Amino acid sequence: MPEPAAEIVEIRADGAGARVYEVRRVGLIGRLALWLAIGAGLALGLVILIPLMLAGLALVAMVAVAGLVLTGLARARSALTPTGRRNVRVIRRPHA
Repeated sequence: MPEPAAEIVEIRADGAGARVYEVRRVGLIGRLALWLAIGAGLALGLVILIPLMLAGLALVAMVAVAGLVLTGLARARSALTPTGRRNVRVIRRPHA
């Protein structure tokens, strides 16, 4: 069974310098406030993090597409001779 939620309150320091604490249980309203604060923090974190992650993925995708396009253009240009003809040699062999 889980420990009941509690609030620790410092009462005083005794003569030896040790602190003495009193533990009070937190009521239903305190627990609800705690869970609401945790939920709000998680929701706010997700609202901020999800768009940042999507923006990062979009940036990676754009860089990947740009790389593929540039690679394709470079290959297409290297396949052409300076006069613009295709740099492909066709070797005709008679059928055996």
